[in-house]
Amino acid sequence: MPRLHDMFVSVKIKIRVFGAACASVLMCGAASAEFFTVGIVPQFEPRKLAEIWAPILSELKERTGHSFVMVGSPSISEFEKSFIRGEYDFAYMNPYHFLPHFPSKALISLS
Repeated sequence: MPRLHDMFVSVKIKIRVFGAACASVLMCGAASAEFFTVGIVPQFEPRKLAEIWAPILSELKERTGHSFVMVGSPSISEFEKSFIRGEYDFAYMNPYHFLPHFPSKALISLS
């Protein structure tokens, strides 16, 4: 069974890869929004998510010149509903949430 510390390290690595991918997408296109929303699957309590994501979104702002706003959800099912409705510009999730909706939306996986 993985230790909690190892799980956090794994999540932080995945998030850094996500951030780099978002920055690459924005730098290659002509993005013009004042800010972009980032939906985060609620895999931890809100304070922990904010602690993990605030530095990443800040770094994205520095690298791209765009602002990113983390959008929370009270539950995984609410996150899924918001994702399906297209309420996020970017979303971080398990592939389990993404794959059922990939064919029906104009979505790009940054995995």
